Amino acid sequence: MFNNHNPKLTKKDYWDGMPEVHPQTGIPSGNVWSKKYNDFVRPDLEQIINKYTPQAAKNIEVCYTCDSWIASQRRCKECKCFMDIKSIVWKIFDKNPCPLNKW
Repeated sequence: MFNNHNPKLTKKDYWDGMPEVHPQTGIPSGNVWSKKYNDFVRPDLEQIINKYTPQAAKNIEVCYTCDSWIASQRRCKECKCFMDIKSIVWKIFDKNPCPLNKW
C-alpha cells in the first residue's frame, strides 16, 4: 500500500496535490492527496466523474428495471456489484459493462 514516504506526517499534514509515494522505494504511485476525499486519488478523478456521470445515470435506470436487480440490497444478482452512480462511473471507465449486455 502506498502512502507518504515521511512517517512523521499524518493525514492532517497532507496538502491537496501532494504526491503519494511508496514508503520503501520512494516511487510515486501517480495518485495525489485530496482533502475532498480524504485520500490519495487519481489526479484526473473529477474529470472522470464529470465525463461518465451522465451515462452512469442512464445506466442505473436500466439496472432498476432489470430482473437481476435486488432493490432491497441495491445490488445486481449477476455481477454482485452494489450499484450506484459512482460504481457505474467506474464500471464504464474500466470498460467493465453490464454482464447481461444491457449497457
